Amino acid sequence: WRFNNGGNHNYTYHNGVIFTVGAGNTLFALNRADGSVKWSSAPPGGLFNYTIPVVRNGKVILSGSGSLTYPNSNILYNCDFVYAVSESNGIPLWITPYAINANDGYYIQNVSAGENIVCSYDSMLGLYVFDMNTGAPLWNHAGELLGRSNPIIWNNQVIYSHEGGTSGVSVYNGSVLWSNDFLVSRGPAISGNTIVCSGSHGMIAYNIQNQSQLWAANNPNGICVPYITGSAAYYITGNGLLISYNVVTGAMFWFYEGYSGEYLVVAGNDLYLINTLKKLTCVNATTGSVKWTATSLTDFTKPIFVVDAQDNLYHVTNS
Repeated sequence: WRFNNGGNHNYTYHNGVIFTVGAGNTLFALNRADGSVKWSSAPPGGLFNYTIPVVRNGKVILSGSGSLTYPNSNILYNCDFVYAVSESNGIPLWITPYAINANDGYYIQNVSAGENIVCSYDSMLGLYVFDMNTGAPLWNHAGELLGRSNPIIWNNQVIYSHEGGTSGVSVYNGSVLWSNDFLVSRGPAISGNTIVCSGSHGMIAYNIQNQSQLWAANNPNGICVPYITGSAAYYITGNGLLISYNVVTGAMFWFYEGYSGEYLVVAGNDLYLINTLKKLTCVNATTGSVKWTATSLTDFTKPIFVVDAQDNLYHVTNS
């Protein structure tokens, strides 16, 4: 099946339903089996861009960046915001603007949700955290700028990258638990006690408990968040190299040329990504050899997700 959502927008999946943003920022819930519309939800008033939706605790949660309208008027104000609607019917539950009329511009990253909190990170403004049930602001780390990915919520910590390095802070009050000066632009991704990030000089891995560096791989600037599955960490460089590393030792398993895009997904032994011609490509995750490339005329530029026969989801935000 095929559904025309009216634009090149972001999407995710949960429990048999695909959630996608369409033209005019309308949020659609589509039945996986046939692409039929389960419900649609009109956006709040304004001009803005949405992040990838995240589904958690019966809510579809998005973050947005741009302008909202004041209540009962057509007057716009600049802001970032977090927004939640019901997973079952799309009815709005809460919306919380923040960083209103900031002077430094807005550059929102993806939203993260877990452990009853919602995290929204703006590369020009910093990290902001909200209560998942009410949308109430809890705490923030404003001013920690220039990270390039959504934070990870892990083991009662929020872990995020910024221009000073990478930090882990308490989900409860934002107090800093640890910080390092590893300068990264993509990541982090976590496997056990190993955290992997990419940056201007390649990839770096370190122990999340004591911050000791485990290995570093000097390659051209990374353009994607590392994706970890099993013993392998996958990564795309700025010059189109897809590289697979041993996540424990940093040894290179293989590399392959001719890829682009900021997102890749691994499901089983299949790795899905976009090649330099913007075509959907499936690669053998063990060897790096191409298994197939879709012959569709459609150009793909957005994140892929994979749902297997057991309804398990594989998505860039899972890693």
